[in-house]
Amino acid sequence: MPEIWGLLPKSTTSAETIDEAVSAAIAAHEADEEAHLGDGESLLSHKAEAIIDHVAGSILGDKLSMTEYQAKIVFEALDKWTVTGNVQNDVWPGVVLWSDYSPANPAKLVSKDSSVPDYVDWTKGMTFQVVASVAETVNKRVYMGHGVLSGTDMHDGFGFKIVNGTLYGYLDADGTIDTVELAGVDLYVTHCYRAQWDPAEKMCYYFIDGVQAGSLEVASTSGTGDGTIRLHVEATASGECYLYVYELFTAREI
Repeated sequence: MPEIWGLLPKSTTSAETIDEAVSAAIAAHEADEEAHLGDGESLLSHKAEAIIDHVAGSILGDKLSMTEYQAKIVFEALDKWTVTGNVQNDVWPGVVLWSDYSPANPAKLVSKDSSVPDYVDWTKGMTFQVVASVAETVNKRVYMGHGVLSGTDMHDGFGFKIVNGTLYGYLDADGTIDTVELAGVDLYVTHCYRAQWDPAEKMCYYFIDGVQAGSLEVASTSGTGDGTIRLHVEATASGECYLYVYELFTAREI
């Protein structure tokens, strides 16, 4: 009668069978987070990168979201916007807003009525993003985001604002304005500004060039918003200032 190899004890000093020893070794290997991470081993590059990039051209159209409204524009036309002050889109890509102090002469783009009712819906995941920079005097006020401007605060939305030389993220998801300073950002350099609302966490995260710079949290949310987008720059004292917006992207879960 042939012996069943896997049922034999693994040694003369252990009653553990060979099959049991092999299973235990495999389980220990799978639980080892350092496995295959030595020089030249298969998982080294995966562990080293936060995100493994895709080969250029490898993302197919059928991988795009089927659960969101999405819009990306470079301001080829301004007919979907209410224009105030000096706003120029005769450059590519994007649009330039210019303001001088005389004594109050803002330049602004405010989106016209959305075809999506209550676009700002705090039960939905939402993203607002611009690639932008500012120039000239520190005496300026800038708004980039969703909401309605009342006085010097944006209501019923989220996004970014600049007061003189300080950058903030803003959020009004419960009827109360809240802001967080986003420090260490050179506003005169072009950056990608992204505000991301997470409805499960009731958190708005603020990213500069893909790096989280701050966040705001609310205990509960209330109300909705039309989703009005405001791009706005004004000089608040003697001088002039510019807002360059090269690209705008917005998305919201259906």
